[in-house]
Amino acid sequence: GTDKTITVVYTLSGSASGNYIKPVNDTAADGIITAQVVTITPDASQSKVYGSVDPVFTFTNNAGLESGDFTGALGRAAGETVDTYAYTLGDLSAGVNYQLQLAAEPGTFEITPKQLTISAPSITKSKVYDGNTTAAVTAGTLSGVEAGDVGNVEVSAAANYDTATVGTDKTITVVYTLSGSASGNYIKPVN
Repeated sequence: GTDKTITVVYTLSGSASGNYIKPVNDTAADGIITAQVVTITPDASQSKVYGSVDPVFTFTNNAGLESGDFTGALGRAAGETVDTYAYTLGDLSAGVNYQLQLAAEPGTFEITPKQLTISAPSITKSKVYDGNTTAAVTAGTLSGVEAGDVGNVEVSAAANYDTATVGTDKTITVVYTLSGSASGNYIKPVN
């Protein structure tokens, strides 16, 4: 605040101080106290898998405040590739006595894609020779999609024999592909 009253109180000491009366206290009515700039620095790199709980953030700061007075969160909107980092100062009259300032963020704050799984596909395992390796396949049921992304992530499957020649005990490989507006937040199921 401004126009703060400052009071100066005098005290005498020494072996002969009892012979004197201390000076009259003094005051000034135009004192100023400015907000302390609190520079907070997250202590380490942090990451999480998409959809999981935010990691616990700890901080160092230049004001000597307790690190527990700060909170942080790492988030990403569905379909976005940019991670956001937010911080707040606890109940310490923020905005009045303190001014928050985030230092250059050390390390990396990262949200990694979530691995999806899928139930066994339905594969037609025999066909008449037609000169290509394509096998008929229907993808299984996709698991692990976050509730808010259901309908925005789809899986498709393509299957191929190892060769196009006639034979038995042929290897058929099923390859999965993800699509949809939220598919970038996930890793496709293992082929």
